[in-house]
Amino acid sequence: MDPLALTSDIRRDSPTPLTDVYVPPNFKIDRNTLSAQELTELIGANLQRTVVTGLAGSGKSVFLKYLFRKSIEDGYTYYPIFFELRSLNSVNKKSLKEQIFESVQNYATGFTKQQFEFGLRRGSFYLIIDALDETSIDLKSEISDEICDISRKYPKCPVVLTSRPSEEFYAWEGFTTAHLLPFNKTQCLEYIGKIHFDDIKKTEFLEALRESLFEEHEEFVSNPLLAAMMLLTYDEYGEIPARRHVFFEKCFQVLLREHDVSKSRYRRQFHSGMDYAELETALRHFCVLSYLDRKFSFKHEEILNTIGDALADLGFEVDPNNLLQDLTKSISILQKDGDYFEFVHRSFQEYFYAKFVVSDREFTLEEKLKEFLKVDDVIDMVIDMDRGYFETSFLLPRVRKLNRQFAKIDPEQKPDLIMNKFFANSSCGKKQRHDEDDLPPFYVTYSVSHEEREYEPRGLNLQVYWYLLKNHSDLRPHSYKEDTPNKEVILDIFNTTEQNAGSPRTNIPLRAHNRNKLIQLGAGKFAKRVKDSLAELEVRLERTTSKRSSSLSGKLRAHR
Repeated sequence: MDPLALTSDIRRDSPTPLTDVYVPPNFKIDRNTLSAQELTELIGANLQRTVVTGLAGSGKSVFLKYLFRKSIEDGYTYYPIFFELRSLNSVNKKSLKEQIFESVQNYATGFTKQQFEFGLRRGSFYLIIDALDETSIDLKSEISDEICDISRKYPKCPVVLTSRPSEEFYAWEGFTTAHLLPFNKTQCLEYIGKIHFDDIKKTEFLEALRESLFEEHEEFVSNPLLAAMMLLTYDEYGEIPARRHVFFEKCFQVLLREHDVSKSRYRRQFHSGMDYAELETALRHFCVLSYLDRKFSFKHEEILNTIGDALADLGFEVDPNNLLQDLTKSISILQKDGDYFEFVHRSFQEYFYAKFVVSDREFTLEEKLKEFLKVDDVIDMVIDMDRGYFETSFLLPRVRKLNRQFAKIDPEQKPDLIMNKFFANSSCGKKQRHDEDDLPPFYVTYSVSHEEREYEPRGLNLQVYWYLLKNHSDLRPHSYKEDTPNKEVILDIFNTTEQNAGSPRTNIPLRAHNRNKLIQLGAGKFAKRVKDSLAELEVRLERTTSKRSSSLSGKLRAHR
């Protein structure tokens, strides 16, 4: 489903054509702002390796569909191939290239592997790959490597893919990252104007946006899908909550109310026979189970099994088919797109998992935090819901532990002992024309594999690192001009050539036996910044938690 058609899917059973609601977004590459048309032309010419990044609901998939359609209408010399990575799973052991071929063969039965290979080598295809961030964690590292391998092996074929923002793309050889920008006010007004909705109510919302509502809630309304949800929320409540988790709570309440025929006191019965509270409880448990399994889209059998597990855990004697009817038809929080069911917005899944994290006390916060993905909004919503719980039960104890471990370490002499608490490897990359200005011509970047055996030991520490990163831009996991040796030294240390720079095969593990290499690469300065920032964070957290505790104790004593 096109994210930009969300409201139509809530209001009607028929989808809205892309061209009816599409509003071209803008993009940012380094300091350059580009229109969708300009980026499309560059991808076909200079930027033949492009990662389009954006937040959930920002229109990444819609832009790729626009790109696919545009390449056909304009008669480009490439044959576009649109492939959705969500269709991959760990059971199918075929390579990404094989599965892309099979997706084409489904529509062109006479198409052969030999023709596909010939077209790739000749540069006849335009690979448009959607939703790297929606692949399961056990597949993501492998798929990322395969995309990079395809890019190197078939340099004549343009490759463009989408993902939520991630630092890992710094290490992708030859790829340029195009950041999809939020809608500005003009784009937002144009988009809302195109949505199929009651004209009087829509006009009232547009007037509020023109006056001050856009500036007051720019974080929400600048996101196409959230803007559509905001229209419904505004219609129901006459206002928009400022806090993200409250906004999604209101959105969910709107979806529940959409189930009713009118504003009267009569409420239609759900297919499942549940009341509102029971349905929300079942939905939350379904979100928890699916989030823990890294399932963001489902085949019919998969979703029935997960719903069945949720109902069994809760002791509800309800037919899973009936609850699925409620979630897709009655409240439209799930939708069917081809052979798959998915959330109308993945943030609903994250919101309900965050509610579980904050309300549950059976599991420790560390246990629940192990399941977070960096690209998600879960941790931000948890912090917003209960900052004290997050800081007291997880962040401060973890920071204390790291600082004790780092206390006697000289970061500039033994950077590996600090770095490998967060990252697994060091790699090199060549600056592209549109990369950030602070990158040297050849730079060093640090990454952690998404393979479970590599990721899990560092996962909790990474939560601390990402928290730090929000407040310290100089902690981004790559070297800066003042830290980095010249190109010849970098290539020599990584034992590679300029053409092969960035290949995973040349990675240097962050281990003691590579210590001298890491020091030469400038890792000591990065490690020192991390150590100093952690020390500062502990002092601030100690002060904050102490103040919070004293304030609460005083109020409790006053009411004795």
